[in-house]
Amino acid sequence: MTFLTVACGVTLILLVGFDVVVTVLHPEVESPLSTRFQLLLWRGLRRLQRLLTPRKTGLEEGRSVLNWGLPMMVSGLIVLWLTVLSFGFALIYYPWIGNHLAFASPVAGSKSFTQALYFSGVTLATLGYGDIQPIAWQFRLLAIAEGFTGAVGIGLQVAYVLAVYPAFSRLRTTGVSLDAEVAGQVSALPMLRRYMPRPGQWHPQLSGRLYTLAQDILAITEAHETHPVLYYAHPRRVQHSFLRILATAQSIVELLRYGLSPDTHADMVRDPQLLLLEQALHYSLRRLNASLTISETEEEIITKGRPHLEDEYNRMCDQLEALGLVSSRQKATTPVPVLVEASVETNPDEERPEHELAIEQGEVSTRGRNVSAHSNSAASVSSVVTDEEDPLDLLDPALDFQSKSALDAFVIFRAETDPYLTAYAIACGYTLEAATADQQTSWWVGTR
Repeated sequence: MTFLTVACGVTLILLVGFDVVVTVLHPEVESPLSTRFQLLLWRGLRRLQRLLTPRKTGLEEGRSVLNWGLPMMVSGLIVLWLTVLSFGFALIYYPWIGNHLAFASPVAGSKSFTQALYFSGVTLATLGYGDIQPIAWQFRLLAIAEGFTGAVGIGLQVAYVLAVYPAFSRLRTTGVSLDAEVAGQVSALPMLRRYMPRPGQWHPQLSGRLYTLAQDILAITEAHETHPVLYYAHPRRVQHSFLRILATAQSIVELLRYGLSPDTHADMVRDPQLLLLEQALHYSLRRLNASLTISETEEEIITKGRPHLEDEYNRMCDQLEALGLVSSRQKATTPVPVLVEASVETNPDEERPEHELAIEQGEVSTRGRNVSAHSNSAASVSSVVTDEEDPLDLLDPALDFQSKSALDAFVIFRAETDPYLTAYAIACGYTLEAATADQQTSWWVGTR
């Protein structure tokens, strides 16, 4: 029995130590304790939200519940670490806590787990009241080790807080500034107007703004992977959420890259920073959906049909043409490819990869399964490079390939990104409808 008690205590101490190290210091290893604790707490808050929301006239009460998710998880995780550590050391002390040869105590001779837990907590917090003192050298060394564990653990926990909240602050700052540029709309048209002094003439700072947005998205994504608790950061206003940032970035890419004519507006359509933004968007959506916190929602993902996407494409082209721009519907002799699925066919006779065949059959590969793009026509990506002596590694999919049509490129882009956005929306507690709806901008000072 003594061996089993000590073994359980050592196991708990090692578990917390490993969890603290991988949570705070190692971004590429999943933490066994904190990940499950955060997920269980989030599910509890989601259930509470569902109970509260029907009783209210709006969703603000439900959103305010989820808004407490991040502070509760950060503080709760720290309390959990300290509690399990105290409990683990107490299990080691327990078999000998009443032995007068091992511990000096006012109640020597009576063995109580409460006494062991009290001594463990006092030692871990480095309080040192002295009412219970270890006498045997083994327990003196163990008490010293526990004191060091408490001091180092608290330092790492402070570092954890100081890492999580600056990342959350960057997320909100990016969301607020982007919301101002699009005037509270998920469509990037207001932003496009700001950077277009005259039709077809782009402000030189637009390219730099696209680069900054791409870097912000990548930095926030990496922060999510380093500190998964950020998945549960739920700003009360959806305009400040990462989901809204991703949806707005999707709108920017579809407008500038797939909506504008690649012939008339080639300088914008093939702008290197716009290409970087599209690649950052694809990368971030895939990395976010690779999280265990999102996998459970896979069955709930619904994709839009091709007719609906065609209507959105025509509506987008109408809006661009109303601004005096040439849309890809009007002129696109070499339609741009969707970067995420562009590839080179070096030998037509060899077996094609599944994801390339899926594109030609009107399907796209999404989250390890095929999701229909609702297209009966081929939407393939083909190479326009004819020099067979060009080495393969010099080819750039963004420059050397083209899609079958501008409409097909738009459909594939949306069919590839929409399911990821839907899955992320379900997991983070928003609805995609709310994230893509026009809102009153945070910067609005007049009346509407």
